[in-house]
Amino acid sequence: MTEPWGQRRFQVAGPDGLLVEVLQAVIDPWFMTTFFGALVSIGVAAVLHLGPDRRVALAWLTLAFVLYLAVVVITIAVHVPLNDAVKAAGDVDRIDVTQVRARFGEARWLAWNHVRTCAAIAAFAILATVPAVT
Repeated sequence: MTEPWGQRRFQVAGPDGLLVEVLQAVIDPWFMTTFFGALVSIGVAAVLHLGPDRRVALAWLTLAFVLYLAVVVITIAVHVPLNDAVKAAGDVDRIDVTQVRARFGEARWLAWNHVRTCAAIAAFAILATVPAVT
């Protein structure tokens, strides 16, 4: 049987330990650069389309920016605090990962993750089609 994707990087056995370890490791410089860099890039693209002959693209880029901004806000307002609570629980080898996961608020995290995912997919779809409509 093969390991689930990503589990090879982590040393904790079982889904509870894996969840805790992934949530503790998720925020790093590469993540921050790509996560906020995407928002900045969309904003720059919108600013570059401020001319009167580029209004169609500007409207789509603005919508994509708002959708991706929603992704950022949801992440900061919902996911980061929940992830930080897991991180504050301590070293995975020294905590009861089942209890940490039980207190995690997984239903709330998951519900908002669905909203965040839909917003990100919609923003991506818009950005992928902007060249075709301009």
